[in-house]
Amino acid sequence: MVEAVLELLVDLRTLRVEEVRRELDARIRDTFEGIIYQDYTTTLTEHFKLVLQKTVDGRRIPVARSTGQGQILVLAFVGALAAMARERAVTKPKSPTQMLNLPSGGIFPFVSDAVFGTLEDTYRKEIASVLPRLAPQVVIFVSKAQGLGVVENELRPRVGHEYIIQTQTPKQSAKPERIDLGGRSFSFVDVRRVNPNFPSLLL
Repeated sequence: MVEAVLELLVDLRTLRVEEVRRELDARIRDTFEGIIYQDYTTTLTEHFKLVLQKTVDGRRIPVARSTGQGQILVLAFVGALAAMARERAVTKPKSPTQMLNLPSGGIFPFVSDAVFGTLEDTYRKEIASVLPRLAPQVVIFVSKAQGLGVVENELRPRVGHEYIIQTQTPKQSAKPERIDLGGRSFSFVDVRRVNPNFPSLLL
């Protein structure tokens, strides 16, 4: 009896894992192909390995990924996970059977550092347009070079709050910098004079 129950649970787990893998595979592919403009696609293997593929003579073959393609793959994967978790959190089971079959979820923010990396402006614009759809709250850290231009123009209507991480340095050879956001000018690099009689710590 115990062995039969154990076998049933193992089979149920296998079915659920495959169900999640197929849904993730479809979501990742949809997001990736919506951003990339080259003839590439993705496959999430049975071991949950994300593979970049290209169609050659009607067959999909694995190809090496560039740094930019790797960034987009990670974005698509994390975004797909967040979207699935959110949908499961807000979906109410309609029957006891569905309650057993519906994996639990949650509503999580999407947080990323340097999501735009060294991508070209075309990819930056596409990613910026996709980001607000990945989660109800998106938090991104960007450098001055990454965040201005096409990224700011695309995200500006969706920004709720923005903050500047100011660099403070006692190095007198450094040059102060400012950054313009939303029609206002802010200090970006602050060169501070250090009083030799009073040791200080700048973070």
